[in-house]
Amino acid sequence: MACITLDGNTLTSAVRAAIAKGNHCLTSLICQLCTGHCFDANYSNHFWAGANNNTTCPCSHVSCHPNQPHCCICQHTKKHVIFYCLLTQPAHECHLQGIRSLHIIFQSQDLTACLCDFLTMSKSSLFCPLQGPLSKTSELRPELWLDPLI
Repeated sequence: MACITLDGNTLTSAVRAAIAKGNHCLTSLICQLCTGHCFDANYSNHFWAGANNNTTCPCSHVSCHPNQPHCCICQHTKKHVIFYCLLTQPAHECHLQGIRSLHIIFQSQDLTACLCDFLTMSKSSLFCPLQGPLSKTSELRPELWLDPLI
């Protein structure tokens, strides 16, 4: 989970930043992102091959242009969701402008705090497994993902 050498028996910068946010779901997601065991296409395809899980990003159901039904079919990977997804671009521009690497983010407590803010603001689809293919992203119910009492 550490992208840098740890000093003794201390927590990584990424974990310290997540804990400081005071949200168990967020702390868990940061640990999952660090280890690669998160709710994304790569994890589903590796550990649940043949389960027919939905691995298409919800942004694939969003039109970029009025005359074009869909821009592309994107896989729901952590890299895509955090850095390239159309649905998370406003949160990305607000919290992660100019940053294009989780490796860089996890080396810094401040940058990991920015990632936490991004995940919260975007109500990230990485918090839970994707539902089946949707016609409307409003059906995702992201308000359930960040309950601070969990």
